[in-house]
Amino acid sequence: MLRSALPVTDLILVFDAGAPERILQSVRQFSVAHKIPVDVIKRPLVDYAQVRNTLFEKLVANTSDHGWDPTTSWGLWLQPDERLEFRPAFDKTLLYHDFYDAVSREDGIASTKGLLFRLSIPWLWYGPVQEVLTSRQPGVTGNIIDGVSLIQKPSPSGPNRSRLQEYKWRAALLENFVNTEDAGPRWLYYTGKNYLAAALVSTKAADKAALLDRAGQFFKRRIKIEEGSPEERFMARIHWVEARLRLATVEQEYLADLWINIEEELLAAYNADPFKGEAFLPIIRYYLHARKWPAAHLYASFAKFEYHGKNPLGTRLLEVNERLYSWSYLYYYYLSAARSGRTAEATAAYHELWQLVRTDPAPFRRKDLARFIVSHPAIIHARSWLGRSLARLGRRTRLDRLGKWQLQPLR
Repeated sequence: MLRSALPVTDLILVFDAGAPERILQSVRQFSVAHKIPVDVIKRPLVDYAQVRNTLFEKLVANTSDHGWDPTTSWGLWLQPDERLEFRPAFDKTLLYHDFYDAVSREDGIASTKGLLFRLSIPWLWYGPVQEVLTSRQPGVTGNIIDGVSLIQKPSPSGPNRSRLQEYKWRAALLENFVNTEDAGPRWLYYTGKNYLAAALVSTKAADKAALLDRAGQFFKRRIKIEEGSPEERFMARIHWVEARLRLATVEQEYLADLWINIEEELLAAYNADPFKGEAFLPIIRYYLHARKWPAAHLYASFAKFEYHGKNPLGTRLLEVNERLYSWSYLYYYYLSAARSGRTAEATAAYHELWQLVRTDPAPFRRKDLARFIVSHPAIIHARSWLGRSLARLGRRTRLDRLGKWQLQPLR
């Protein structure tokens, strides 16, 4: 983490709320090796705005002590699980705005996060989690920085008790903030997101169901408010659907009974922001699982031609599933065409998919490639023929189970 920021680092400040000594020791060793001053501030953690405001005050004081010009000096935030990636386009002399966000990527999901802030501006961070950068000074401007990306270390898969407790703590902190200080749309949205994140790593069915239900309640409250960020409201609809679908799985509800309301919410999200295509993924997957091939192909065709190769990142900043735009909708278009008997259409899409793999393999995981192989047109055709033959004999086959495995969600 520190090494990645070395080209732009002259001073290191660390907020220590109880970090292991080995981590602090590694920071000090880095400081000595590269002759960069380090200052550790030991405080109990109240919330994240407190962390940022405390460090900002200390950074401004240290800048003054070193005799640096605050108008040309910058603060930079970096979490322990993040690293910076510089490209040739980065040029510090071209930083004309007062603050800059960077594109952050984790497991195919891109978003923007605060990165740089000019030290001559009186900044104040507001909110306990997902805090907002504010300033009393009029005319402050910001932009997305060119030539720098934030790469976040992927979260470990499987059960993780520490992550579960962290997400629960954040959600409880935000819920208390909503109930006692500010029930604004942003805080409702992020309360729901943290409850949803906690549910995704919980391993106990009752706990998972309670967290999903809580997340859904906050997303619904956010959806009802028209003010605030339109993109937050769009993503609140998408995440409400995700929470509702996962809750139905945990509680073994019959999905067909819920689908009308779910599809209605997804289409409302599309109508609110046609520029983003996330609303169509759950619809296509539902109709594929339900073996309603014509409906799946109708939606997949629209999504492929409307969104394939058209990543909205830059005009949309909150959260973008980049795999959808780079290849997932092409895959679902192929799959729905193959399943619905459109052989020529499916074959052309399948070849286009593999051409993408050859020309730009970076977005594809090993398990994605495995699914492409078992989804070969000849295999799908043979499976469909065998399934129909056995159905005429009144028998079922394990191939049905294979088909369900093949259609598991792709992110």
